[in-house]
Amino acid sequence: MLATVRANETESGPPRARVAAEQTGSSIPASLKTNLDKIVESYRKIIVLLDDDASLGDEERSRCIDVGRTINQEKQQLLDGLTESLTAELRQAAANRFQQKPANVDGFLAYMNSSALRDVDRLAFVDPADQLLAEVNELERTASLRKSSTHSALEKLNDDLKSIQNTYQKEVARVFSNLGTRGKPPKREKWQDYVAFLRKLFNRDQILVEHGRAKPDQQDDASRGLRHDSKTEIYGYDLPARSIVLTFDDGPHPRYTDEILAILKKYNAKAFFFDVGRNLGTVSPQNDVKLSSNANVSKRVLEAGHLLANHSYSHPDLTKLSPVERAKEIGNTSLLLEKVTGTLTTLFRPPYGSKNAAILKEVESMGMKSILWTLDSLDWADPISESVAQRVLAQIGVAEGCSADARHPQAKRRRLAANPRRALKTGIQLSDPPGRQVCSVEPAGSGE
Repeated sequence: MLATVRANETESGPPRARVAAEQTGSSIPASLKTNLDKIVESYRKIIVLLDDDASLGDEERSRCIDVGRTINQEKQQLLDGLTESLTAELRQAAANRFQQKPANVDGFLAYMNSSALRDVDRLAFVDPADQLLAEVNELERTASLRKSSTHSALEKLNDDLKSIQNTYQKEVARVFSNLGTRGKPPKREKWQDYVAFLRKLFNRDQILVEHGRAKPDQQDDASRGLRHDSKTEIYGYDLPARSIVLTFDDGPHPRYTDEILAILKKYNAKAFFFDVGRNLGTVSPQNDVKLSSNANVSKRVLEAGHLLANHSYSHPDLTKLSPVERAKEIGNTSLLLEKVTGTLTTLFRPPYGSKNAAILKEVESMGMKSILWTLDSLDWADPISESVAQRVLAQIGVAEGCSADARHPQAKRRRLAANPRRALKTGIQLSDPPGRQVCSVEPAGSGE
């Protein structure tokens, strides 16, 4: 089993690793340190939960995925807040021509360069690092500023992250290239070394206990539901043979959604995009809808011939909300999507796939069907894009018609993989033999 309990809760065993910040002294503001530590801890727990998930029984694997999704959502909210605050600080520094250095950005860089972080830990921050570099580059270009030391440091950080990614990508490629050959099964040495380190820190069973999922939940069948296509639910089991439906959750993202659109256009593929309402705008108590600039991204999704659908307003577990709160989550997002598309939304995906009879009845009363998936990329649990692509391709190899959930456009997923766009591109390239089509399926009554 994956072993670990917090050292401060036991009298023996190795002390729990204090993530990075304690190694870098006072250079990291306390509040920033706390959030960065939480992100790394969540990232590590997800890997412990789902490493070697194929060896788990279906029921235990399902519990691990459910808890992993919850942890990932909390982690993603921290990452989004981190990116937003550091971006605002960069803009302020640029407005002052970098005469005063951005303290939190410098703290983030110090944290990332700490020897207390393992290489794979750093991949948890690929997207923020990428976005910060793009931001400082644009700020300096617009204001005709010379290259700042912050720019150089972010550039180096992104180069280092790419190098780490490439190391693990090559390891995955080597492992999969040896599958089916004689001899001892290949292993991912570098990855297994990292997992062995995590097993000294965390225990899969303990993580499940912390989240109240130590044992099967009596409500599991009711909240997750039996997996079959019906009048009110679509999984994809009734799709034509040798067809694939791509779906993306949790957008729109101001940058990465457009990258996904470019890849889909290149391969002439269509997809479903399940939007989170708060990424589109706001709805007042009087139902006045105000779209944000980010809604323009979803308009481009629609113009490219893809389908937009409802994924709630703030991505909660709807089964834990009151009827009033639940109706607001679903209804407000439908209002926002109607403002974007000019038509009523007819498809809904419950966050985490968590649902019950009351939710399905409410969705149906709003004129929508619930649409889930048959294959999950688990891109949010795996920082290596080639590994994500290979996982999906392996599942596709044994499936006929399937609905492949590519999940989060940021890494997001996305839901997000260290590079979900690269994983998507790799997957489409490798899964395009004659006779198989990557397609979107128009549900009856979709209005599209």
